[in-house]
Amino acid sequence: MQIIEKLVQQAWAILLFEENSSTFILREAGEVSIKQIDFPSLLKSIQKTDYQSDWYLSNLKLLKICRQREKTLTISSLPPSIYELKIDDYQLRLPLPGVIIVHCDRNAWTESNRQLWLYAYKGRDLSLSSPLYNYPLPNINSTGQVCWGKVLPETNSPEAIWNSYINSKFNQDYRDKKSKAFPHNIIKQLQTVSQSLNTAYPEQDLIASNQTLKDLTQLIDY
Repeated sequence: MQIIEKLVQQAWAILLFEENSSTFILREAGEVSIKQIDFPSLLKSIQKTDYQSDWYLSNLKLLKICRQREKTLTISSLPPSIYELKIDDYQLRLPLPGVIIVHCDRNAWTESNRQLWLYAYKGRDLSLSSPLYNYPLPNINSTGQVCWGKVLPETNSPEAIWNSYINSKFNQDYRDKKSKAFPHNIIKQLQTVSQSLNTAYPEQDLIASNQTLKDLTQLIDY
């Protein structure tokens, strides 16, 4: 809190990224006002201006927002967790690695405007030089871009986007190059992990994507 107070004394306005929202601090006419802003509202407020935020990094959360030519790119992350997946006509319960969520939209999140990429990272710590890996799920192509049909999230928040994807029904599309043990079929690896009852995904099985966090901002030009 003392650091924030010093920053406010030296600056007219500060935008802080927190776990599920942002905080805007404004100093004007000797008074300081503080306003909490959710991510969808923040994206809407900057949609008319080219913009690139600083990286917000912690051991569990990452966020960066870029705005360019009516396109908004948001990069965020979620830590490793356990999920129940729907694959064809059966379900699997298993742990999955941490996920980097990159989504780009043109003012409105519609089927024609949306683009989504997913990447895995190892452990729980993130840095700008952290290597990224192909996320071990089907329906993600070789560039990390998601093919998920007509599924639409309720909001633009990273959590809503991820929940819409992870709770959707997966099929056998784009199932290769996701696992060292099963290079041609990630679903076999998912079944193996589920049957093992492990509480963490075997990160040594992940396949590198040859990208780092710094590279992801270039996706706004995709």
